[in-house]
Amino acid sequence: MNWTCPLVAEWIQRQFGIKYTDRGVLDLLRDLGFSCTRPTYTLAKANLEKQEEFKKI
Repeated sequence: MNWTCPLVAEWIQRQFGIKYTDRGVLDLLRDLGFSCTRPTYTLAKANLEKQEEFKKI
């Protein structure tokens, strides 16, 4: 599951009764040392040899 600012804001409101805007959540997380990243995907059955061969081309 990927956490988004609206999801975090909803969780904070449910857990603590504090309402944040999306921007407020982003600022809060940044102040706490977190950074936003997009999810990356990796192939579970990737062939490492073929990947290395492809990189050389």
